[in-house]
Amino acid sequence: MAQDKHNRWCTIGLDISYAHDMTPNVLKLLKAQNPATTVVDGCQFWVPFETTDFSPYITAILGKQPDALLFGGVVGPALISFINQANSFGLFKTIPSVHPALGWPGNNEGLREEDIPGNIVTAGDFIYPPPADRPSAKAFIDTYKARWGALPWSEALRSYVAVKFVKAAFEKAGRIDREAFVDAAEGLTVDDPVQGPITVRAFDHQATVSVWVGRLTWDAKDGRPGLADAQFVPSAAYLPTAQEIAALRAKTN
Repeated sequence: MAQDKHNRWCTIGLDISYAHDMTPNVLKLLKAQNPATTVVDGCQFWVPFETTDFSPYITAILGKQPDALLFGGVVGPALISFINQANSFGLFKTIPSVHPALGWPGNNEGLREEDIPGNIVTAGDFIYPPPADRPSAKAFIDTYKARWGALPWSEALRSYVAVKFVKAAFEKAGRIDREAFVDAAEGLTVDDPVQGPITVRAFDHQATVSVWVGRLTWDAKDGRPGLADAQFVPSAAYLPTAQEIAALRAKTN
């Protein structure tokens, strides 16, 4: 989005902590790559959590005529409502938009092919269609579908990998003991059938789960929303470094 020189932005999010954290962080990253990035005066909206009618906000955004819209703070059940209402006003046809998490299967469940405008940039940790260069991804999906009669979401994949990780840590520890498990888990790497190797970093216990970034599209093969022109973005370049973690801890001590 920064490379496309979208300078004048509007933002909308639910009035919750996630949205208040995410929105300024995305804008900060955009501004670092494109210093001309600004939020249009009067076009940053914090919507009450229980909102179901977004039409006043949508018409206000259209009236401001921004270069782009960040609506990543709209999550949960409100997300599909917002997209459907924005489509009825033609918002996405005229305003390129970005949502950091609309590529997650659980977030886009319920969208139909006709609901997807084609100019939303988004991301997800488990995409449809699955990566062609990872046959293990197809095997995971096929096995899950055979067992449960449905396509898996990210939560199924994360749970599966978490159980693999716990098993590997106890095997490395050599005994069932909490502290031995912690020691064994630090720096341990397991293979994710979709993402590949994932490591739990020793210095902050953060898992290096990464994402794909692309355009929201319709995956005709699986009959559900997916990502087009997706690029895999490893998390290592974006997670806080060991030095940054140490500095943050020093501030709280």
